Amino acid sequence: MKLQDRQRRRLTGALFIGNALASTAFLAAISVVSIAAEGLTGSTQWAGLPSALGTVGSALGASVLTALSRRSGRRTAFCLGFTISAAGGAIGVSSLWMASYGVLLAAMLIMGFGRSVSQLARFAAGDLWSDDRRASAIGFVVWAATIGSVAGPLLIVPASRLGAAYLGAELAGPFAISGAGFALAALWYFVMLRPEPLTLANVPEVVPIADGVETSGVARQSSLWQLVRHPTAQLSLLVLMISQFVMILVMTMTPLHISGHHHGLGLVSGVMMSHTLGMFAIAPLTGYLVDRFGPHRMIAAGSLLLALSSLLSAVAGEAQALPLTVSLFLLGVGWNFGFVSASSALQEGLALGDRLRLQGLADSMTWASGGLAALASGFMMSAWSFDGLALVGAGISLVPFVGLIRHHRR
Repeated sequence: MKLQDRQRRRLTGALFIGNALASTAFLAAISVVSIAAEGLTGSTQWAGLPSALGTVGSALGASVLTALSRRSGRRTAFCLGFTISAAGGAIGVSSLWMASYGVLLAAMLIMGFGRSVSQLARFAAGDLWSDDRRASAIGFVVWAATIGSVAGPLLIVPASRLGAAYLGAELAGPFAISGAGFALAALWYFVMLRPEPLTLANVPEVVPIADGVETSGVARQSSLWQLVRHPTAQLSLLVLMISQFVMILVMTMTPLHISGHHHGLGLVSGVMMSHTLGMFAIAPLTGYLVDRFGPHRMIAAGSLLLALSSLLSAVAGEAQALPLTVSLFLLGVGWNFGFVSASSALQEGLALGDRLRLQGLADSMTWASGGLAALASGFMMSAWSFDGLALVGAGISLVPFVGLIRHHRR
């Protein structure tokens, strides 16, 4: 095996472990934040706002950290991002100790900014490999969050006991775990992301861009407007945004839906674990299927699963454990299909500079879509109940089929 291929494998493995640490950190906090918000405000209407600000922070982080990557490299940008998220976790602890909703909002905004690294890491892995292996590399790094999907929710109960005993508030414990996890992820990337991943990026020597002109694959060549006009880019952006919107819309209010029917944190933990397992555990299989059958079939399958899972959530009754667990698992799988497929398609045939610019835009739009969903979720649940919210998600899930039809016609 060539030295560069060995280095690519090692960097992909390092990205995997960093993502595992960060996903554990994030899920420990996000699984309880809507409950914490309701406790601080006394209302479900604003319970989704902290998650919304977290995704707004991620949208900002995706753009800022991608721009920093172009100037200073992935390693510097990724370490900085996770360090900022660690600070957000510490501020989250303070918000629960002070019983301050405003400080909680600030904590989630800051945590979200660095959290964007977890998504950018998949692009860093994809950049290392050629087109026929890119989806598998992306799927592998996304798969890392499987560890977090198990460890994060499992830590909720013991961390809450720690928070009640030592931090002055039960839910401060998960935020403390979150801050520590992000700090470890930052340290890991500082030590292990060597050589700089961008120096080993696999780019084509000749690249067709949106207007049909062929250019060198080394530097930025196309305007951002040219990039987003390309049919494949438009379809990828649409799928990323819709998948994120529906997943966040249903997921954000699920813990509150469970607690509203007088179930404890144990069921919240189990359902959220099922959901995050669906999001991440099958990612390597998804990557293989995308490489084998192409992204469009997987996009269609993902849209159908999102719609099915949302319908199942709507008929789960009074937060019944089995149907809600199954529906949240399928919600995660549907998101995974769309996310991995669209992420892979987005990078096809682009120069390295063009990839980085489009990656930053894509993640900013994806996180913004999720932020809108998180913000809307509280109002929807207040107005229509969780069942009505889930039915809205089912309808929106089918929008990517319009994009697929338009893409094939063009």
